[in-house]
Amino acid sequence: MKYYISEQDVCKELLNLKRGKAPGPDNIPSWILKDFAPELSSPITRIFNASIQESSVPKLWKEADVIPIPKVNIIKDAEKDLRPISLTTILSKTLEHFVTEWIMKQINRLIDRRQIEALPGLSTTHALVSLFHHLYSLSDVPNQCVRILLLDFSEAFDRINNHFLMTKMEGMDIDPILMAWVRNFLTGRRQRVKIGKFVSSLEPVNGGVPQGTVLGPILFIIMINDLLMEYQARWKYVDDSTLTETITRDQPSSLQTTLNSINQWCETCDMRLNTKKCKELLICFWKHKPDVSPLILNNQPIEVVKSAKLLGLIFNDHLKWNDQVGQIVKKSSKRLYMLRLLNELVLTLKPLSLFM
Repeated sequence: MKYYISEQDVCKELLNLKRGKAPGPDNIPSWILKDFAPELSSPITRIFNASIQESSVPKLWKEADVIPIPKVNIIKDAEKDLRPISLTTILSKTLEHFVTEWIMKQINRLIDRRQIEALPGLSTTHALVSLFHHLYSLSDVPNQCVRILLLDFSEAFDRINNHFLMTKMEGMDIDPILMAWVRNFLTGRRQRVKIGKFVSSLEPVNGGVPQGTVLGPILFIIMINDLLMEYQARWKYVDDSTLTETITRDQPSSLQTTLNSINQWCETCDMRLNTKKCKELLICFWKHKPDVSPLILNNQPIEVVKSAKLLGLIFNDHLKWNDQVGQIVKKSSKRLYMLRLLNELVLTLKPLSLFM
């Protein structure tokens, strides 16, 4: 077979599972797969290879428990304040590891070099260091200001049009065998909402890519790979896209033209930007800041903010870290307060370590 998974590789993947990993709708806990990896690896390997060879994913592996994760402390709007995370079966994710590795080997040379998440050995830290090195370098030059545009996709994974996705995969010359498997992986999916011990009925999913899967981020990267390809000052980390523009006193801003191009791409690819969550920062140390026109998206102005959060890091328009440090101190104070209370109960070190 062209794509063959060995029993040794499956056993290795199972042994590397985390014991506390949440199971999917099959309710098979990870510790069983981990502890009995030598005994289970043989039949699981046969299932994996049959799935690839026949381009067919077991129905149970195409089901998901959707867990709503709060984005904010106080939930006011269920649609806006909750992030749906799909818990699929652990065996499905294990097989996805192999498929993802095969796909990445084929498309690695075609992936946008500014899509940091897809590049081997790179992380959010590399993306942030690259961006802020760029910002500090520009801010040191006299008579220059920097406009930063933070883009936010509306229901990024859920809105992916699978027809467009397959077309983009064809354009990247991905092997038809893998494309057929991915097509089957995305077809006929069902999901249910799970809160604690309560679950809803299973309902069909008409499109999109399930969040929480191993393959999901790679498919999203393929979907947006050609976005901003010709714009140099861009940083992409899965669905977090950031671009900057350098402006001078005698040079008008052209960022609106770039934003119009991005919005046109979204309309063509059946994607959508969330106007309310897209933000703009202006980094300028002039005595009188330039009078730049507001950026308009979907007939609405994009909010200009003093500080923003990107990949878990808070920064402001003066390139200082007061807000980030303040947040860390606030979280640390809460943790220390809990430790002081628990210490008064004379608990052993093990329970205390859970709060550290």
